[in-house]
Amino acid sequence: MAKIICLKGKQDSGKTTTLNILIDALQSFSDKYCIEKLWNGVREKDRRAYFDINGARIGICTAGDDCEIIEENKDFFENNKCTIWILAVRTEPQCENAYKNLVLTENNKIFEGKMDKRTNLNECNSKAIEILKKILEEIYL
Repeated sequence: MAKIICLKGKQDSGKTTTLNILIDALQSFSDKYCIEKLWNGVREKDRRAYFDINGARIGICTAGDDCEIIEENKDFFENNKCTIWILAVRTEPQCENAYKNLVLTENNKIFEGKMDKRTNLNECNSKAIEILKKILEEIYL
């Protein structure tokens, strides 16, 4: 069963920025990686990526605005055989429910962070470092 890391928050709370910082950082740790940009134009900051590090495949999806996108993220993780799933989810009831369907047991959660307010770049960097530490602990310990 995959392990899950989730950033929850309202629109413009820094979830995408934080996960994009993490995507950029993981490239230096990875033996192999693939990054794709999503939704040209309207959603130009959103990306999906996976990274192979020490036998684990870490998948990251920055978009989580609605149930359909969350389901597409699940397909991305499964199709790419990701062992760690990292995603953003909006704190709206329909998104929360779609996320709960992904998390079948508490055992597969590594970290669940909440971003309640508009976050500055320093806070996004700090959250990305916190997540990176959790990933490395999971992979190397």
